[in-house]
Amino acid sequence: MYARAVNGAALPGFLWGGGDRLPQRSLCLEGVHFSEHRIEDYRRVCGDGPGLPPAMLHLPGFPLALQLMTGRDFPMSALGMVHIANTIEVLADLGTTDEYDITVELANPRTHRKGAQFDAITTATRDDVVVWREVSTYLSRGSRLADADEASPQPEWPAPPADAQQIAIEVPGDIGRRYASVSQDRNPIHLHGLAARLFGFRTAIAHGMWSLARCLSEVESEVPERYTVVAGFFKPVFLPAHTTLFIDRDPGQWSLWLMTGETRHAALHITGRRPPLGRVW
Repeated sequence: MYARAVNGAALPGFLWGGGDRLPQRSLCLEGVHFSEHRIEDYRRVCGDGPGLPPAMLHLPGFPLALQLMTGRDFPMSALGMVHIANTIEVLADLGTTDEYDITVELANPRTHRKGAQFDAITTATRDDVVVWREVSTYLSRGSRLADADEASPQPEWPAPPADAQQIAIEVPGDIGRRYASVSQDRNPIHLHGLAARLFGFRTAIAHGMWSLARCLSEVESEVPERYTVVAGFFKPVFLPAHTTLFIDRDPGQWSLWLMTGETRHAALHITGRRPPLGRVW
């Protein structure tokens, strides 16, 4: 599908470019089950924690989303699509031995100052009950959609407070290839510096979902059975990197910042928070 995305950019209107609206269809993968071995592999790459990692259900949904974004009825090029935000809702206990049905659809087209944005909405059901939901927001620079709504004001992401906990996280140069081995997300910008330079990056960059999973692993043991995580992705993490995770804990919620450099002059890579129950921030 990545090859299809590249070829589609070279042949617009042939492999992609079907109209000016998001396709009104969904894809489903039934009976998804994670083996103990695969969960252990994921944990080795993304950080230790209890149970099924909350970001791991993104893995079977992402190929479905990419299939939709490389279809002939998708109006934009999948090449250069930027993942700018992510919301995960954990609605029940996620059993490590359970089977899940995964469904993905594209929705909520809206404007963006740099183009058009939309959501890939992934749901995981168990026994016909939704137990997990994810909204991945993507930006297509320079694009326009006929059915796009006006974008809501962007949420403000405050800086970490002075008393936030700080955890040093070393990001090795091969983390893109290691995460690709457990996620099957083999976008070339994450795998090798030469490939990344073809797309305008000075070297390979870390997957955004690896960054989110790695940050969440530091607080997973503190969350209740039901919770929501809202994250924004900003500057890429160039590999290798010396990063600092800031954690601020308030009653009923916590906030996270993954940054490189001194706090006043840091590059902000990801920030996220778990809102109080019943509220999406």
